[in-house]
This record gives sequence, C-alpha cells and structure tokens, in this order.
Amino acid sequence: MVKDKDLIQFILDNNSRDNKRYHMMSSEIKRKCIEMAKTKNLNIVAATFNVPLKSLKRWLVVGSERKNGILIVNLIGGGRKVRDPEMEERLYNWYLQYRKVGNKAVTAKMIKKKALDFSKFDSFSASKGWLEKYKRKYNIILNKEWEVYKMLVKT
Repeated sequence: MVKDKDLIQFILDNNSRDNKRYHMMSSEIKRKCIEMAKTKNLNIVAATFNVPLKSLKRWLVVGSERKNGILIVNLIGGGRKVRDPEMEERLYNWYLQYRKVGNKAVTAKMIKKKALDFSKFDSFSASKGWLEKYKRKYNIILNKEWEVYKMLVKT
C-alpha cells in the first residue's frame, strides 16, 4: 500500500482526464506508481493514479527518470545493428597496433581507407557520419583532435 495518502489524493484532485489533455507527471509520482505496481494489479494502480495503463507499463520498462525533459533510457540492444562487425573489429585492432608501434598518429583519412579495405560490402562508403559514430563507439581520438586535446591539457 502506498504510504503517502495525501499524494494520492492530490493526484486524483489535480489529474482529471475528463478533458482528454496530456498531463505531465513528476518523476516522484511515477516512482510511486512503479513502486505500487510491483505489488498490486496494474489496472488498480492505473485507476488509483488516474494514468493510462499503457503509460504505466512503459514506466515499468524504462523507469521514471528524466533529464532536461528527455527520458533517460539505455535499452540493451537498442539502435541500428552493425552491418559489418568483423570489419569494425579488424579496424580497431589495426588502430591499436598502429598506435602502439612508435606511438604514431592516425588520421580520419587513414581510418576511412582501412575501413574500405577491410569491408566486405561494396556499398559501404565510410562516410563522415559513420566515422563519427565509430570514433564514439571505440573511444578513438584522431590526429587533429589529439593535438587540440594536448593543447588544452597544457593550459
């Protein structure tokens, strides 16, 4: 049973769905709904807090937290699947080897060229967008970025 009866009464008084408008619920209220939904029937919880059952189910999956109005979600397996994971793995191993031998700098052109060489798909183009996502995924710093980073650290 939810301990904060005043909170439930406040929700019921101020969250009328009669006019069919969208109502934003605070993270605290969502947490209370989720807490109650773990022990009670979802239909009862939805009726108690006057929220759609669909919203309650979504909160149970993704949680109740928001940051700057954006729902914080880290879904496992979310996003586009990598088309050529072997190429990305070979490319990353090449990058590590190249950096290890003589601590050489790697440029964007070098990464793109090797990606094209390692790829088994003719339609792969090693675009700028692909490169940015690849760098973010493997935490890669390229030559120009490395120079800027070193300058910032010195100051």
